Amino acid sequence: MSYQQLTERQRYRISALLARGCSQTVIAETLCKSKSTISRELSGVVDQIIHITY
Repeated sequence: MSYQQLTERQRYRISALLARGCSQTVIAETLCKSKSTISRELSGVVDQIIHITY
């Protein structure tokens, strides 16, 4: 299985769906991605925010 990064558009959609209160499961289904892909993406975002803050 090959890994393909999320596009900027997909990341924007994740952000918009999160803002609307959607769960990771709903986001994964909407983008036709696995829940683990969404989880990894959100984990990476949190790590970036923590790194920038500190």
